[in-house]
Amino acid sequence: MNSMRRLFISILGILLLGMIAYWPVQTRVGVDYEWSERSIHFYEKATNFFSRHFQTRHLVSNLLEEIDYPEEQLQLLFAWSRDHVQSTPPGLPVVDDHVWHILVRGYGATDQRTEAFALLASYAGFPATVTVMRIPGTANGLIVALVKIDQLVHVFDVERGLVFLDEYGQLIDAARLATAPEVVRSITNGIEIAGRPYEHYVPSLLNLDLTFNRMELQKPWPRLKHETLQFVNRIFEVTGR
Repeated sequence: MNSMRRLFISILGILLLGMIAYWPVQTRVGVDYEWSERSIHFYEKATNFFSRHFQTRHLVSNLLEEIDYPEEQLQLLFAWSRDHVQSTPPGLPVVDDHVWHILVRGYGATDQRTEAFALLASYAGFPATVTVMRIPGTANGLIVALVKIDQLVHVFDVERGLVFLDEYGQLIDAARLATAPEVVRSITNGIEIAGRPYEHYVPSLLNLDLTFNRMELQKPWPRLKHETLQFVNRIFEVTGR
């Protein structure tokens, strides 16, 4: 009787796994800022997710194999991402799917190049995100990466190759940059963006409500926790509890 029960449970488990594996899910792809959806099986989406995760982890591990100091690690990843992810060549589409694919294609729009660096920084153990520095009351904005080392957040402008270092070669944190326009002006050599000095954009960093979720959700454990919470919330919404 026990053997029959175990056999029944095993068969039931296999059938259940098969149903989950072939459950249809949606994936989105953007081409030149026009989005489309297509249906794929859950096992395909899961396989692709883990493939991207392990490839990113392997790449970062290889790049930083002989570097231990955090600031040196970030500067290497910054230089590498700028060299290997170029601006979108004329005539090629802007494809928006997964951050790892930006690294594979080797090109992207400004926000995508910045995301590529933020992804590498995140996999190196530094919380990272992409944000837009804005001048209040205008539509002008600068896309930059923000990376956290210990309790300090640092600014990296991938598009313009700007890393903000002090006279000792140490990274200057965002809070200091936001209140020291003369420092920003010196480092950026007085460049202007849309007719406004670079340093006019930086004070907006003080008002940002930062979240590092996007890059963290490229990893299995944070993604699992996120999806579980989403699932539980949907159940509560359906049941009205």
